[in-house]
Amino acid sequence: MMEIDNPGGTPTKDIFEPVTYSTSWDNLRGAKIVAALDFVVLLMRIPHDFVAIKNLELIFSPISTGASMNFLMRTYYGLVGEAFNVHTEVQNPRNIGATVAGQNLAHDISDLVNVAPLVAEHLLVIQVQHNATVLAANTHLLGVRLRYS
Repeated sequence: MMEIDNPGGTPTKDIFEPVTYSTSWDNLRGAKIVAALDFVVLLMRIPHDFVAIKNLELIFSPISTGASMNFLMRTYYGLVGEAFNVHTEVQNPRNIGATVAGQNLAHDISDLVNVAPLVAEHLLVIQVQHNATVLAANTHLLGVRLRYS
């Protein structure tokens, strides 16, 4: 965990979790989404000192340059003792905007955890799936970054 300077306010904390599971892997860059039915799963535990979310970002590196890139995205979250999907959000498709091949990018998905507020100790699952109906949905998904106070 790294604290980021925030003069005059509560320090922002920052954690990064790498991909947990992928249907397709690249030896150099890790998880990739390149074909119909490819998907990536990220699992993280919201830290015990979590108070409020600043942003939740997918960190990725596109394989191709494109005017837009679309994915199917789902989040599931709940506390230990609750169903894993007590809170569920789905966005199909999710446009992440223009991309440049090989450039590391971040895309904020904070809006996919707002059906109920995230709280400390939530177990969060994020699934990102190839959208077979849209071209240029080829990328390496590196992980998820949570910034919080």
